[in-house]
Amino acid sequence: MRFMSFGAPTSDAAGWVCYSTETPGLFAFARLVLDSRGQFVVRDLVVSAEDRMSATGLQSVKVGQIEREVNAWPEPLREALTKAPTTRDGFVESFRVGMVRKGESLSTKIEQGSRPKLTRPGKDDPDGFYKLVARAHREAAAQTARPAPVLAEEAGVPVATVRRWIAEARRRGHLPPGRASSTQA
Repeated sequence: MRFMSFGAPTSDAAGWVCYSTETPGLFAFARLVLDSRGQFVVRDLVVSAEDRMSATGLQSVKVGQIEREVNAWPEPLREALTKAPTTRDGFVESFRVGMVRKGESLSTKIEQGSRPKLTRPGKDDPDGFYKLVARAHREAAAQTARPAPVLAEEAGVPVATVRRWIAEARRRGHLPPGRASSTQA
């Protein structure tokens, strides 16, 4: 691991370190805070890849190693980390705002949007239904890698039914072609 930058004590970036992992093109940004024992621990972590992020690459982000290395830094660098703001930075909070809380289903979160609830198609406007399926799919896909089960829960239908609806929305041109993957949407 090679640390690439460090925010100066007077900078808003203080408390964050940026480092490259063992995986080429994979970088991580970690915000460290002091714990009750006076040791730095990772509080927030943002990972960025120049290309596709893989599970193997993600495993090269070793939180314990980051903490050990930072805690071994000379005192002036360690002290600079303590000058970080006491509240979380705005961009980290923006990630957290849309998160689903314990006990709240993702479909409930999605239903709170402005679109009508997804139900079985009617015979009067099939194209309108598949446009709604496409919109619902985009909203759910923005919040989960597996949107079909969420939409099935919302509509009260089997996941296979939702997958057929999504395929038809794609066929009608309301959604782009699906990505090939080992798991279905």
